[in-house]
Amino acid sequence: MRQAVASGWSESEAVAAFIDLADNHMLSIAANDETNKLIERLKRMT
Repeated sequence: MRQAVASGWSESEAVAAFIDLADNHMLSIAANDETNKLIERLKRMT
Protein backbone atom coordinates (compact mmCIF):
# COMPACT_ATOMS: atom_id res chain seq x y z
CA MET A 1 0.00 0.00 0.00
CA ARG A 2 2.79 2.38 0.91
CA GLN A 3 4.49 1.77 -2.43
CA ALA A 4 1.31 2.54 -4.35
CA VAL A 5 0.85 5.79 -2.44
CA ALA A 6 4.54 6.62 -2.90
CA SER A 7 4.05 6.06 -6.64
CA GLY A 8 1.37 8.72 -6.77
CA TRP A 9 -1.85 6.82 -6.07
CA SER A 10 -4.15 8.20 -3.44
CA GLU A 11 -4.77 5.95 -0.46
CA SER A 12 -8.39 5.40 -1.51
CA GLU A 13 -7.32 4.50 -5.07
CA ALA A 14 -4.80 2.00 -3.74
CA VAL A 15 -7.35 0.42 -1.39
CA ALA A 16 -9.95 0.22 -4.18
CA ALA A 17 -7.43 -1.46 -6.48
CA PHE A 18 -6.45 -3.94 -3.77
CA ILE A 19 -10.10 -4.81 -3.11
CA ASP A 20 -10.68 -5.25 -6.85
CA LEU A 21 -7.70 -7.59 -7.13
CA ALA A 22 -8.85 -9.63 -4.14
CA ASP A 23 -12.39 -9.89 -5.53
CA ASN A 24 -11.17 -11.02 -8.94
CA HIS A 25 -8.83 -13.53 -7.32
CA MET A 26 -11.69 -15.06 -5.32
CA LEU A 27 -13.87 -15.22 -8.45
CA SER A 28 -11.10 -17.06 -10.30
CA ILE A 29 -10.71 -19.52 -7.43
CA ALA A 30 -14.45 -20.22 -7.49
CA ALA A 31 -14.42 -20.68 -11.27
CA ASN A 32 -11.48 -23.09 -11.03
CA ASP A 33 -13.24 -25.07 -8.33
CA GLU A 34 -16.34 -25.41 -10.51
CA THR A 35 -14.23 -26.47 -13.49
CA ASN A 36 -12.42 -29.08 -11.41
CA LYS A 37 -15.75 -30.47 -10.18
CA LEU A 38 -17.01 -30.77 -13.76
CA ILE A 39 -13.81 -32.50 -14.87
CA GLU A 40 -14.09 -35.01 -12.04
CA ARG A 41 -17.72 -35.69 -12.95
CA LEU A 42 -16.78 -36.26 -16.58
CA LYS A 43 -13.94 -38.60 -15.60
CA ARG A 44 -16.39 -40.75 -13.64
CA MET A 45 -18.70 -40.97 -16.66
CA THR A 46 -16.05 -42.55 -18.88
